[in-house]
Amino acid sequence: MMAVVLLAAGILFLILGWQIWKKEKITLLHDYHYAKVKPEDRKAYTGAMGKGLSAMGIGMIAGGVMQLTQYEAIGWYLLGTAFAVGLAVMIYAQMKHNRGIF
Repeated sequence: MMAVVLLAAGILFLILGWQIWKKEKITLLHDYHYAKVKPEDRKAYTGAMGKGLSAMGIGMIAGGVMQLTQYEAIGWYLLGTAFAVGLAVMIYAQMKHNRGIF
């Protein structure tokens, strides 16, 4: 059951990350997250936020796949690592382009 949840959430995160990154759909984020982003920084901001969200999604998918094997611990390690990297990228983008987390 956990594998199905991780796979579904991972696919959702990956799709949303792709939309934010490649299609620059900044409106998928809360408006206060991009309130101070300059128009010229929008592409870089959406790129970083989308990549971070996609990294989290890939980690969830990898964790879900590993849940189906006998290597569950490796799956949790992959999930945790990818989630931490994705979160770090998103926080960096927030601090750089929005001049603060909120």
